[in-house]
Amino acid sequence: MLDTDFKDRISSQSAFCVGQFRFIDLQLAEHQSGPSWAKVRSRAFELSARQMKADLGSNDMLLRCTEGFVVVFANPDAVQSAEVAKDIAGKLNTLFQMDPKLAVFQIQADARAVDRADLSSALAATLRIEESSAYGRVRPGSSSKHQQINREDLYWEYAPIWDCVRQMIVSNEAIVRASMPFGEFHGRGVMLAGINAKDYMELDVHAIESVASEIDSAAKLGEMATACVPIHFKGLVQSSARQGYFDVLSDIDPSLRDRIHLTLEGFDNATPIIEIEESVEGLSMLGFPVSVVVPLTYERWDSLARLNLSFLAARWAAGIEESNLQALRSLVQNGAGVNLSTILFGVDTKSILKDAIDAGVRMMSGRAIIKSSMTASLVNNMPYNRLAA
Repeated sequence: MLDTDFKDRISSQSAFCVGQFRFIDLQLAEHQSGPSWAKVRSRAFELSARQMKADLGSNDMLLRCTEGFVVVFANPDAVQSAEVAKDIAGKLNTLFQMDPKLAVFQIQADARAVDRADLSSALAATLRIEESSAYGRVRPGSSSKHQQINREDLYWEYAPIWDCVRQMIVSNEAIVRASMPFGEFHGRGVMLAGINAKDYMELDVHAIESVASEIDSAAKLGEMATACVPIHFKGLVQSSARQGYFDVLSDIDPSLRDRIHLTLEGFDNATPIIEIEESVEGLSMLGFPVSVVVPLTYERWDSLARLNLSFLAARWAAGIEESNLQALRSLVQNGAGVNLSTILFGVDTKSILKDAIDAGVRMMSGRAIIKSSMTASLVNNMPYNRLAA
């Protein structure tokens, strides 16, 4: 729960710096830890919290989430906050390597400036928040177990996707949002406590229906709008939930299906290949382009070579810049080896934009593409310079 001092800071400050410290490949860590996962995970979080408290200022606010930690720095200096975040991440990764049981863990960190209006959204950007640390994603004093975001509370925004080869905005990344009295939410965060196959399916189906409606409206006006729609594999592995996807996808006019690019997410190096194959095969047989979102450190290229994919997709993981750049270059090269061009989501700075282009990324979305990456409606195909000016 947010304390009174922090709430006073929100009302009195206009600028903040928020740091996010994420454990990457947690599913892989769980798989490798086996039966001892709970103890190993708890040890990693405890060690991290102890080190971070020692390195942070007394007025910095440390908050824990299931993917790692969030810090609201007392000093809204973006450069200094980024340096502190990078330094802490480096110390933690060194500590993990010194303990054989924790060597599987790796943490990435970044810090960015936000204004008061964006603070709650920045905090809500972490994937899932634990009940013991509701920090703004859920209003203090409330519990996500007693809160619900209904379908009518959701709305969709779009991050334009730029094609580096054609030098044009050619598609859009669909992102769900909800502005509720008890918090700001986006992406999978709108699911609150929902974590079963039906919850994933219901959110994804709503996305498909909403995007298909907009694309249909654009088509009737003679426009060529397209969109990438996130689909989580957890909604597809259970047959009863899977049928919900196929019912909705089958109702979409076949002439529009190649404009709805389904991006399968939630996979990592530990995901059984049979689950990926079944998901891709079931979606692509209906005539939809399908891509798979993988971590930058993905390794199972032999499995992807057998799939009917349109693109390889990844999300930029801020924090350890040079390490991530090396991973991105390897990802693009390996993707090209199985005849897949790469889409990179989350390109938020001009430096990452340049590095991604140099690495050979084909398409990308994020705040670096246009001044405001989020638009209320689909962006039609148009040159990049018309949007960025």
